[in-house]
Amino acid sequence: MVVAIAMAIAGPSQQRPCATLLRVSSAPHRPSSSSSWSLPPDWESCIGIETHAQLLSPTKLFSPTRTSSSPFTPPNTLINPFDLSHPGTLPSLVQPPTLAAAIRAALFLNCQVQAESRFDRKHYFYTDLPAGYQITQKWAPFAKGGWIDLPAEEGQDDVRVEIEQVQLEQDTAKSTHSTSIEVSDVSQAHIDLNRSNLGLIEIVSGPQLRSATQAGAYVRKLQELLRRCVASDGNMETGSMRCDVNVSIRPRGSREWGTRCEVKNVNGVRFIQKAVRSEIKRQFELLHASSDGEVRQETRGFDERTGQTFFLRSKEDAPDYRYMPDANLPPLVLGRGKVEEVRKGLPEHPDAQKSRLVGKGWRIPERDVGVLMRVGLEGATLVQEKKEAWAFDRPGVAVEYLEAVLASSSSSVKLPPSLVAKWIVHEVLKALNSLPEQEGQSRSAPAPARLRELLELVEGKEVTTHNARAILGKLVEMENDAGKRKSQESVREMAAAAGFISPASAALSTSPASTTTSSSPDDALHELCTRVIASLPDEAAKVRAGKVKVVQRMVGEVMKMSKGQADAKRAREVLLEMCEQAGQ
Repeated sequence: MVVAIAMAIAGPSQQRPCATLLRVSSAPHRPSSSSSWSLPPDWESCIGIETHAQLLSPTKLFSPTRTSSSPFTPPNTLINPFDLSHPGTLPSLVQPPTLAAAIRAALFLNCQVQAESRFDRKHYFYTDLPAGYQITQKWAPFAKGGWIDLPAEEGQDDVRVEIEQVQLEQDTAKSTHSTSIEVSDVSQAHIDLNRSNLGLIEIVSGPQLRSATQAGAYVRKLQELLRRCVASDGNMETGSMRCDVNVSIRPRGSREWGTRCEVKNVNGVRFIQKAVRSEIKRQFELLHASSDGEVRQETRGFDERTGQTFFLRSKEDAPDYRYMPDANLPPLVLGRGKVEEVRKGLPEHPDAQKSRLVGKGWRIPERDVGVLMRVGLEGATLVQEKKEAWAFDRPGVAVEYLEAVLASSSSSVKLPPSLVAKWIVHEVLKALNSLPEQEGQSRSAPAPARLRELLELVEGKEVTTHNARAILGKLVEMENDAGKRKSQESVREMAAAAGFISPASAALSTSPASTTTSSSPDDALHELCTRVIASLPDEAAKVRAGKVKVVQRMVGEVMKMSKGQADAKRAREVLLEMCEQAGQ
């Protein structure tokens, strides 16, 4: 069933108080129209973002009706009389799963969850709001006083963005607009009430953001936090996360706020950045268009095709929402025990995790840590159980895998965490991405113990990096083939069967653990290097003349003769040493 309603009005939006009109007295200024235009250094922008995020919950906010994240759910099938606003229907108390998701989000945003919060009605008429009002928290929000830390832009300091408040509210229905063929002047809205009464949190940031780049970084960080604590999937493409951006500009150093303009419903980080740049430029041009230039408070939209904001309505046209307490809902009272119970189930906060992994004891490069922490973020779902196979399809799984590899062996070989991280980021993920996609199936990494065994062979110089990549590819293939997954063959046995571990390769290894019954570890390598120098006299002469880079060709010949078994680093050292001795 799809409800079609003829509509002739535009939907309202909430307006927050702002400063009076900002005027400047200066000579007319015509900034460049280039897309690379930037605000002059004696001016600054002030940006705040209001974010609506759907909560991951099996039930709606004020009714036990189940939810679905599938885009193929038929419209108007997940509803009950309250969602339809039938006369006489009353809201249920906030459903426990929805409340738990909201608490997780508030705690991950460093907010103070309030012991008591209250619900209010926000009145307006729109086709996707059958009750004529939305239940929200205007006066006594669910959580306050949090923050998000952003890394510094080049040449600047770190930024702490304040989270002024987090409020619980119900989502509206989803409307799809079309023009009637019979009546060309009337548009139609097709209403899907499956989204009506879904749990939302509105996250209101302070105006600490100073550029489009920071605005984009804030939204990406917010997505990461909500996904890591499994509070929301943060998907802007499907509308489960929506942003309104407030932009103003002022002379740098001024204590007065500029006139704020709100850009509504911007979808996507890239579009948020474009909208901010467009609005900053527009306001600056208005202020410098004449000696009495001014910016008026208004609500604007963003055209994704042109990359420009456009006028929707002015302050004078803003609706009166007539906020009033909801008499059908009691205050939401939360004991400290409930909040602490949720806190105990939270994963490690991304900021703390990053500090741990790049800090003393781990010393993993920051770039590799960033990749590990981003793996699986888009897979935030209600069901987050750990599986036997290591499928990289949920938030935090790559870091868990790293820790499992490091903890998977009792051998005396100690693997540096940075080495394991490097292999996961550059080799394991590459091998997984090379597998063909199969609908409904996740691609899994090898068991941690098997990757550990492989890296111990590499670290002990029993297997070269080149050959280890080949073994890893085989391990990944086996892990994702149900018929081969239960193979009991060890990694060492696989390497030996492939000819990667042999008496000859042991002689070529410089590892103290390498053993040979007839010669020292360097004897075979010296013999190969002698043959290479004899076969490449011109290159050897150039090396003796000081052209050290030429030695790499000679190293390549050593690797070719040894079929990839030689230690390339040690081969280079031996070749340089032998060339130097021959020149004396």
